[in-house]
Amino acid sequence: MDGMHEGHRHEFDYERMHTLRENIVPVKELLDILNPKKGDTIIDAGSGDGYYAIKMAQRSPDSKIIAMEISKKGNDLLRNAINTHNIKNILIEEVDLCKVEKFPDYNKVFFSTVFHDFNCQDMLIKRLKNSAMTGAKFIFFEFLKDSQYGPPAHIKLSEKELQLICERNGLKKTSEKIFTDHYVQIYTIVGN
Repeated sequence: MDGMHEGHRHEFDYERMHTLRENIVPVKELLDILNPKKGDTIIDAGSGDGYYAIKMAQRSPDSKIIAMEISKKGNDLLRNAINTHNIKNILIEEVDLCKVEKFPDYNKVFFSTVFHDFNCQDMLIKRLKNSAMTGAKFIFFEFLKDSQYGPPAHIKLSEKELQLICERNGLKKTSEKIFTDHYVQIYTIVGN
C-alpha cells in the first residue's frame, strides 16, 4: 500500500499537495493554533511528507515531533527535509496507525487532512487516549465538505461528523475555526 492514499486507493501526489498547501492552507494561522513549544511531544499522525512536522520542529526546536506515516515515499521525503534543514527534534515512525497498539506518550496529536481516510477512527482515538498526557489536545485539520479541494465530498468529514466521532469516543470539543477551504477542531479528553 506504499504511496496509496487510504480510503481512495490512489497514488498520493506529494508534489501537488505541497503546491496546494502553499496556496490554500493558512499555514501561519494553523501553526499558531498548534502552538508547538518547549517540552511538547507532538504526534503528527499520518504525517505524509512531513511538511507540518518540519514547520513545528522549526518553530520550536525544544519540542519533540513524532511523525507517524505508513508511506515509505513520504517518510523518505521527510528524511531528506530533516537533513536539508539540519533538524534534530523529529522522530520518524513508519507505521500503519490502525495497527499501532501503544502510542508514545504525547501532549498533542495532530491530524492534517487525513483523519477522514482512516477506517479505524474509533479505535485510533481510543488507543491515542491511552497514551495521552494530562491535558492532551487532539487537533484535527480537515477539508470543508463544500471545498473544491481534497477528496470527493462523500469521503470528507463535516464539522458535525467529526464532532460526533470524537464525542462518542470520550473527547470534548474546546474550539473550532473555519477557514476558506478547511476547518480545525481541538478536543481534550473528557475528565482529563
